[in-house]
Amino acid sequence: MVEWLEARRIALREPGSPLRVLSYAVAVAEKHGIGKRYLSNFDCFH
Repeated sequence: MVEWLEARRIALREPGSPLRVLSYAVAVAEKHGIGKRYLSNFDCFH
């Protein structure tokens, strides 16, 4: 997930727990028009 954010030049303000990183990524994705359905197919472990 961190790599996905970095690839889009979205910097995390501070390192957090995996849950916080995921929550932040979902919020940013929704802001950019990527729905939860797309994210549910995203391989977070790759």
